[in-house]
Amino acid sequence: MKTPMKTAGAEVCDDEEFANLLSLCEPSPLFVVRRKIAQSPLFGVRRKIAQSPLFDARRNIIEEDSTTELDDVTEEDGLASLGAKLRTSSRLTIYALVILIVLETAVQSQMFGGSSIDNMGLLADRRRKQNHSKSQSMPKAESQRVFFVSDSVKLEYDQWHASVRKLSHNHLHFSGALNLNFTNHPTRSERFPSVNERIEYYMGKWFNSSASSTYGRGFEQDTYIQHKSTRQYGPFSSVLINLYNLDRRELQKCYENKKELRVFSPYCRDYTDLAILLSEGTANVPHFIGDGLPHVAKELLKYPLFAKVRRLGQHDESGDDEGLTPVADAIVLPLNRKRHLAPAWLVPENDTPWRTKIPKAVWRGSQASHDSKEMKNALVFQHLESEIVDAKFSKCTEGLPSGCCGSYMSMKDQLKHKYLISIEGNDVSSGLKWMLFSESVVMTPPFVWESWAMEGKLQPYVHYIPIRTDMTDVETKIAWAESHPEETRLISERSTLFVYDLLFSPEAVEDEKNVMVGIMERFEQNFGSRQEVQRRREKMAIQWDRHPSRSQRFPSVDERVKYLMGSWHNASNPEGFGISLKTVSDEVSLGGFFLASGKGLEACSSGDQAPALRRLCASSLPDFDERVTADLKSNSFKRLQQSRLGNGLVLAAHSSWVDGEKGLKDSKRVLLDKSPKVICFEDCDGAPGVPFFSPTRFESDAIVWPFDLDQTYDFVDKLQDSDVPFEDKKPSIATVSSYEMRSSSNIEKTLKHRYLRAEKGVPPIDLAWMLYSQSVVLIPEPKKVESWLMESLLEPYVHYLPVRSNGDIEERVAWCEANADECEMISERATLFVYDLLFDEKADKENREVKFKIHEKYSAMFD
Repeated sequence: MKTPMKTAGAEVCDDEEFANLLSLCEPSPLFVVRRKIAQSPLFGVRRKIAQSPLFDARRNIIEEDSTTELDDVTEEDGLASLGAKLRTSSRLTIYALVILIVLETAVQSQMFGGSSIDNMGLLADRRRKQNHSKSQSMPKAESQRVFFVSDSVKLEYDQWHASVRKLSHNHLHFSGALNLNFTNHPTRSERFPSVNERIEYYMGKWFNSSASSTYGRGFEQDTYIQHKSTRQYGPFSSVLINLYNLDRRELQKCYENKKELRVFSPYCRDYTDLAILLSEGTANVPHFIGDGLPHVAKELLKYPLFAKVRRLGQHDESGDDEGLTPVADAIVLPLNRKRHLAPAWLVPENDTPWRTKIPKAVWRGSQASHDSKEMKNALVFQHLESEIVDAKFSKCTEGLPSGCCGSYMSMKDQLKHKYLISIEGNDVSSGLKWMLFSESVVMTPPFVWESWAMEGKLQPYVHYIPIRTDMTDVETKIAWAESHPEETRLISERSTLFVYDLLFSPEAVEDEKNVMVGIMERFEQNFGSRQEVQRRREKMAIQWDRHPSRSQRFPSVDERVKYLMGSWHNASNPEGFGISLKTVSDEVSLGGFFLASGKGLEACSSGDQAPALRRLCASSLPDFDERVTADLKSNSFKRLQQSRLGNGLVLAAHSSWVDGEKGLKDSKRVLLDKSPKVICFEDCDGAPGVPFFSPTRFESDAIVWPFDLDQTYDFVDKLQDSDVPFEDKKPSIATVSSYEMRSSSNIEKTLKHRYLRAEKGVPPIDLAWMLYSQSVVLIPEPKKVESWLMESLLEPYVHYLPVRSNGDIEERVAWCEANADECEMISERATLFVYDLLFDEKADKENREVKFKIHEKYSAMFD
């Protein structure tokens, strides 16, 4: 047993929990380090240097010059002499100090090696982490980053925060003086996590994870239900994907809609931060609104989820004993600031000085939370007769023993007490931050949740006094605190400083912005498509500065929806629709019309049908599966039914997860789309009299749908490595007429030609790769087929060369050879058209948005 320091009594050092966590029973590790250095031969070297003639010379020079009268020497000679002496002395001193530092570093390295020193204490640990962050983490992270939030976006973020300071804790600049002795504490940079440490902390396991991107077809398939339910039911959906498409105006409307959305509306204000900072990103954003974290399907576990909280130190991806689905893991954001962060601002005007506080512990709360109900009951029931613990339920429920309920206690009344007990509820304790900021001392059981307040960084006996979950040691810990007022006062001061550093210090606002920017940059880097897009762009032989921006050269989402829906774009409730459906078969087939059903498409996709049909059926799920259901938040389900979002709400036959011993609420599972849909994959002559979905449109009233988009994407994607530059191609023509041309050897031969001629009726997939190549495409006029490629929007002499007869071909080629620059521009514009459709950083989101809007307009026809 080590000899206790005078900062703690022997009875404390006998308590293993106290001794290990408080480090009061041994000399300061920094003192140990310094003592070892002082006892080392190096210290003698340092002392000798300090006593050497070099130092004496410098001291003599300074003393001599300080007493020299300027009129004893000429101004020029005096200044020159003085300068020379000082420069010589300074150089020698610097050389000696450099040698000393190098030797001292070597000795410390030999003493402690490369590993961290156990139990180094708060200051030493902060310095070690700070140096590690500067020397290792930052350069590596900077060298790997490919996405940076632009200055214009940062400016917009600043302007947004300036305009809503009253809605955010950021306006709560602390103007008063903290009632503590700063000389007892390290500087902010030494005691509080740096920006980079906080970025890594808030991102958790997702900081170094990039295994699953939140874009592309895989993500779209895994999150289709969540994305669709988010669009239909907004924040009432259990898991959200791009709430309101992260449109800042829509998020602001959500914030202002407090009557319908109530507890959800503050989150919309805070998600505006995310919407601004990710406005130039490509990654989709899964997120969650509300307390705790949702149970999710296992396919969603591979994606990060933005949320208010995360389970502390737990990244368990398995379900629990009741067979429930796993709990998501989150990236933590400062959500619902007004409830969790802003109340800390009220502390200075409600607090009382430490010396005048009542030496008792106080707690007020409810039994509502299932997770902490046992702790709360234990705290109240065990201290009904206590003289130093005032713990009561603020709301009485039936069956509670007498004496368990107390009157409501305001912040001001609670802060009259020395000790404030904090217990988590549905997730983090909303009052913990203002309690920590006060001059009182927080007593709390181990944290289960962590949030923007970084509960995982709070240390027992450094920032709070720990108590057991069974509440059997509350009075014992109060007795210890009362017998150790100096240590207890320091705990209070350190907790105050922690919240001050987080929210109110002069650096806090700028730090938070940099943390938010860093999180979004890392998120985009790890989960966005920017790296993939950048690699593709570098391979493309495009002179980008010769072309307008994508928004100027490619149709918008709404323009595409109108184009692809054709005559049905403005239709409503087609007459005789029900009668016409009776004539449509419900048997899935490759040719002709059939009524889509989830059961039929699922059987087709896994049956013994032809490969082409199986592929088309698989791509139709879940877009045309009327059985698709989504989970909504049950605790606000009644409000949803009464709102405009609840119109047409249809409950499914069963719930997604059931109530169990842990008190999990029963979610409400609803159908997402019950409108009937007709599909035709091929041979769509003789329209059935109702709108139908087809991959191509000739002269019919089909709604164009990308059933084969995956195949087109994969095939065109492989083309780039086989192509050759425009100027290196042979000035000859290759004709593309059928799918037989798609073999690798045929493609490679074909792409050596500068001109590719598309035969009439060439499939859209072949036209897509021809246009994407660096060759010039000759297309017969007039074009008759329309597909997801939007052939009618391709313009002659802009994207292709028009051909009306065989005689035109040689004439067009001759013109091209005589106008090589213009012809190369035609090739580049065609390449960009397909690139914008399939591969641009916005292509994935826009293709999904187009599909969702088509379905929404279609469903609206039959409401």
